[in-house]
Amino acid sequence: MLKHYRGALKLFLCYPSKDDTKQVKIFKNFCREHWEEWQDCYPLSPIRYKNIILYLTGKPRDYKNAIKKINRDLLNILLLAYQSYLFNLILNAVINEYGIGIRHIPYCVGEFLFYRKIKNLSHIIENTKIPMINETTKLHGFLKNIIQLICEKENIEIKDFALRPMRL
Repeated sequence: MLKHYRGALKLFLCYPSKDDTKQVKIFKNFCREHWEEWQDCYPLSPIRYKNIILYLTGKPRDYKNAIKKINRDLLNILLLAYQSYLFNLILNAVINEYGIGIRHIPYCVGEFLFYRKIKNLSHIIENTKIPMINETTKLHGFLKNIIQLICEKENIEIKDFALRPMRL
């Protein structure tokens, strides 16, 4: 989400989940079909989305500030979900690097990896704690390169996790 505000907002506004109400699904489908036609989307927008759509009617391409209109608690949940996703990517990379007898199990946004045993470096891995990535995360040890590679692939930097600049 961090540097891809347009894409993040589009995911939030245009792609219904199975748990969305019928009204929200109708709105999100309409929004997807009429992306950036904010005046047309506004009448269908449920309460949770009205502030965002109203803001976009006045500033149609200001996605970064439109994201600030998302409820703070929900925004924090979205950030936590992304941090969890990154944690899984880091864990998968560690297992790929040090696991023996790896088994890949696909899930909706990637795959889980399981291993039968760890290579001779198990004493290093046993005492390693994978950090939850945030703006204060300090990279060191064998995880540093793994985390840097994942951040590079995701086109993010550790400092991007500071929510303060996003708060109103």
